[in-house]
Amino acid sequence: MKKLIFLIVLSLFMITNVRAINGGDNGYVIEKYLVDIKVNEDNSLEIEERITANFKVNRHGIIRKIPLKNQVIRLDETYSYNRIKVTNVSVNVDYKKSVEGNYLNLKIGDANKTVKGLQEYVIKYTYDIGKDPLKDKDELYFNIIGIDWDTSISKVNFRITMPKDFDANLLGFSSGTQGQILNDKIIYEVKDQVIIGKYNGVLNPYEGITVRCELPEGYFIYHFKIDFIYIIPLISLILSFFIWFIYGRNHFIETVEFYPPEGYNSLEIGYLYKGYANDKDVISLLIYLANKGYIKIEEMKSDHFLTNKNNYKFTRLKDYEGENQNEKMFMSGFFRKTGSNEIEIQDLENKFFITSQRIRNNINNRENKKKMFEQTSKKFSLIIVICLIISFLVLLKNIGFILIFPMIFVIVGLTVVIFLFQASDSSTNSGELNVRIFALIWGAGFIGIPLVAMIIPMAKQLDLIPFFTEYIICIVLMVILICNMRKRTEEGSEIYGKIKGFRKYLQIVEKEKLESMVMVNPSYFYDILPYTYVLGLSDKWIKKFEGITIQEPNWYSSNERFTLNRFGNFMDTSLKNMSSLMTSVPTSSSEGGSIRRSSSSSFSRSSGGGFSGGESGGGGGSSW
Repeated sequence: MKKLIFLIVLSLFMITNVRAINGGDNGYVIEKYLVDIKVNEDNSLEIEERITANFKVNRHGIIRKIPLKNQVIRLDETYSYNRIKVTNVSVNVDYKKSVEGNYLNLKIGDANKTVKGLQEYVIKYTYDIGKDPLKDKDELYFNIIGIDWDTSISKVNFRITMPKDFDANLLGFSSGTQGQILNDKIIYEVKDQVIIGKYNGVLNPYEGITVRCELPEGYFIYHFKIDFIYIIPLISLILSFFIWFIYGRNHFIETVEFYPPEGYNSLEIGYLYKGYANDKDVISLLIYLANKGYIKIEEMKSDHFLTNKNNYKFTRLKDYEGENQNEKMFMSGFFRKTGSNEIEIQDLENKFFITSQRIRNNINNRENKKKMFEQTSKKFSLIIVICLIISFLVLLKNIGFILIFPMIFVIVGLTVVIFLFQASDSSTNSGELNVRIFALIWGAGFIGIPLVAMIIPMAKQLDLIPFFTEYIICIVLMVILICNMRKRTEEGSEIYGKIKGFRKYLQIVEKEKLESMVMVNPSYFYDILPYTYVLGLSDKWIKKFEGITIQEPNWYSSNERFTLNRFGNFMDTSLKNMSSLMTSVPTSSSEGGSIRRSSSSSFSRSSGGGFSGGESGGGGGSSW
C-alpha cells in the first residue's frame, strides 16, 4: 500500500515537472507582461504591450488576438455592446495581420524560423471604442489582460494615463476568469491622472485583469469619424443613379389620344405598355377578334347543379383574313377541333395553353425587345448589379455571414414585390389591385420576418443600427434602379407616349365627350374595350358609360337581358375564369412536342411595318 501511494505521488510530481519544463501543454509561458495605455478624450486608447515569452520548445512566435466586438457586463447587471476599430498597428518583429470572426489576429514571428527561450515582443496599436454607450455617465471599461490567453502570465504591470482629472474613488479592478470579480491581488496607486499598478501573483490560462472607472457625462468627447464602410453604399448608389439617369431613364412625350395607336391590336398594346406580354394580353384577342367579326360569344347557363359558373360557346363566323401572325395563331389554336366552327369553353381546357405559349414566345422575342429597348441599358445594368453585390457583401461581413440567408430572402422578396407593383398600376381594375394586395401581404411575410430575424440580434449593438439602415436603404434603391433599367428606343418612346396619353384619357374622359364619340362611332365602346382590358381599366371604362345608350354587341349574346352591368361582370369575372381555364396546363399533356417560337414578326401593322462574454479589449493569444 505504501509503495502504491509512493508511486502515485512520484507520478504526479514527474507530470507536474514535465509540464513546468514544457511551459504547460502549450510549450511556453509569459514571464512578463507590461501594458501602457494612454486614454484619449475621444474614447480611443493608444496601447503598448511588452510581452516576454519563454518558449520551452521550438516555436515560431505568438498569436495576439485583439477583439473587434465587445460585450460589457457590469455589476449592476446592465450591459452594452461596442464595435472596435484597431489602427496604427506595429510590432517589433515580422508579423501578419488577419481578421477571423470577431478578432484581429497578429501572427507574430517568422514562418521560416523557430525560436526557443526568452523572446520579447512589443506590440503597439490604437483601440478606438467609439461613442460611449451610457446615457447619464461615461466610463472606462477595459481588459488590461484578456481572458483568451492559453498559458500562464507572471509579473503583470500596467500604467493607464487618463486625459483629464477623474474621481479615483470610482476606480475599480477585477481579475480571474470570465464572471469573477476578485481584486485582492491587484495593487495600484493614482498620481494625478496616471494609474500605476501590478498583479501580485500569476494569472492562470484564461484569466484576465479588468479596469473600470465611472466618469462624469461628457468626459469623453466623441468626434464623428467617417468610416469608409459608410461611404461604400453611398458611392455605389450615386454611381448606380448616374448610370440609370444616362442609360436607363426614359424620355417620352405623353400625347392626348382618343384611340389606341393605329395599327396595333390589344395584345401588342399590352406588350408595348408593360414591356412584355402575359396570358391576359393573349386572351384579350378574344374580345378584339370578336369585335372584328371573327368570333361570336354565347353565354349559357351551366348544366351542372353544383356550380353557378356559366358555360360559353364560341362560334367561328369566318376564316381569318388578316396578316397578323399572332391573330392567325389565336384563331387556328382556338378552333383546333377538326371540322367544327363551334366549341365550348371545356374544349379549350388543358389545350389552348400551347397556343398561348406560342403567341407569348412570338411577341416576347429578342427582335421585338431590340426594337423597343436600348441594348446598352441592359449592359450598363450589370454595373449596378456589381455595386449591389459589393454593398451586400460588405453588409454581411459586418453584421455576420450567419445572416446571409435572411438577407437573401429580403433581397429576393423585395425584387418580387417591386416587380409585382410595376406589373400593375395605381389605377388598375380589381384583378390587378388584388396583385398589389397579394404583393404587400406576401412581402410582409417574406421580407418582414427575415428583417426581424436580423434586427433583433443587432438591437443589442446600437452602433449597428444606423449602419444596417443605411445599407438596406441603399440596397433597396439600387434594386429599384435595376428594375427600371429599361430605356426605350426612340421609336419605342414615341409609341409609349401615345399609349400613356391614351390610358390617361381613358381615366379622365368626361361623360359628355364619350356621348359625342358614340354619336360619331356607335361601336366606339367596343372598339376600345379590349385595349382597356390589357391596360387594366376595363371596369372603369364600363362604369363611365353608365347612363349612356349603347347598342348590344352583335358578337355577344346571353340568355338574359343585356345590361351594361351584366356585361361588366362578363368582362371582370367571367373573362378571368375563362382565361384561367384556357391557359391551364395539364400535369401530363397528350399534346406532346416542344413549343417552337414563330420566326415571323410579332407585329403586323396595317401599313405592313414591324417594330463574446463580458469584456472589452484584452483578447488573448497563443503560440504557433
